[in-house]
Amino acid sequence: PTPAIPRRRPIRAWRSLAESGNYSEAYEAMQEAPEPLLNQTAELMLAADVARLSGHPEDAVPLLQKVVKEHRSHPRAVLAAFTLGRILRRQMGRPARAADAFAEARALAPDGSLAPDALAHEAECRRMAGQGGRAKQKAQDNLRLFPEGRKADSMRRMVEAQ
Repeated sequence: PTPAIPRRRPIRAWRSLAESGNYSEAYEAMQEAPEPLLNQTAELMLAADVARLSGHPEDAVPLLQKVVKEHRSHPRAVLAAFTLGRILRRQMGRPARAADAFAEARALAPDGSLAPDALAHEAECRRMAGQGGRAKQKAQDNLRLFPEGRKADSMRRMVEAQ
């Protein structure tokens, strides 16, 4: 009899792994059998989630930047910019770039639900980046625009400390 040829375990598509919440496996699948990403907001956002939630935030950055740059009119572009700011601040220690991303999120939707937090995060990141004057101005803007916002107390402290 002819010996059986061992079959490789088929690699499940990264998309289905990601959609089921298996981000680490999805990231591995993206690396092992890369499929070209479609230039669609939903797919770019999903790939960015796979990267950041599997512990590879640096791989999420260009995907989020692409959404912000090439899909500005899409409703999820503001979320892409906001998420980019969070990654740059918390996971990559780049407060100046994070402040710019938060400013972009607010510019994309100045009256949107993320606007108060985006402005507050921008102020905090400007302070962290050593941009005291700009930080104070952003904190003052936050208090003027969102006096009852959930970050109002920290914005008042920032204004008083400067």
